Amino acid sequence: GSKKERAAALFDKLIFMDAELIKLQEILKIKGWTETYSNGATQSGLKKSSEAEVYNTLIKNYASVMKQLDEMLPNEEAAINPLLADIKNYE
Repeated sequence: GSKKERAAALFDKLIFMDAELIKLQEILKIKGWTETYSNGATQSGLKKSSEAEVYNTLIKNYASVMKQLDEMLPNEEAAINPLLADIKNYE
C-alpha cells in the first residue's frame, strides 16, 4: 500500500492500543501492579500482575508505533489536522 495507507493502518492500531491502555490503567488503579502467587505449599509472595505485564508491553509497542508515525509524516503541521479529524471520528 501507499505511505498514506500504511500510516492510516498504524494510526488505527494506535487508537486501539490507546483505548486498551486506558482500560489497563483503570484496572491497575484498582488492583495495583502486583499480585500474590503460590507455588505449592512452600513458595508464595508478590509478583508483577498480569495486567502490569501486558501494560508494560503495550506501552512500549504504542511508543514504537508513535515513533513510526512521526517518521512517516512529512511535517507536524500537515500531519496534525488530518489526525485530529480521525481522532474525532473515533469519539
